Amino acid sequence: MPVVSSAVEGLELAGALIRIEKDPDRFLQAIDEELASDGPEKFLARVAFARAQTWESRVERILAALPTQP
Repeated sequence: MPVVSSAVEGLELAGALIRIEKDPDRFLQAIDEELASDGPEKFLARVAFARAQTWESRVERILAALPTQP
């Protein structure tokens, strides 16, 4: 199922898989557009992204963001 969201920190991880709609007046239209343009390729991309969101991958991102020790 396609996702349309308001701007929330952290969603940038999903890249093009989530549509960010900043205009409240266009939010419902954005949902309709995403549903109309959805297909098997987009579905598989969302599933692959979700499967990659493991605790291990989160720890790796956290460690990568920490400053390195001399």
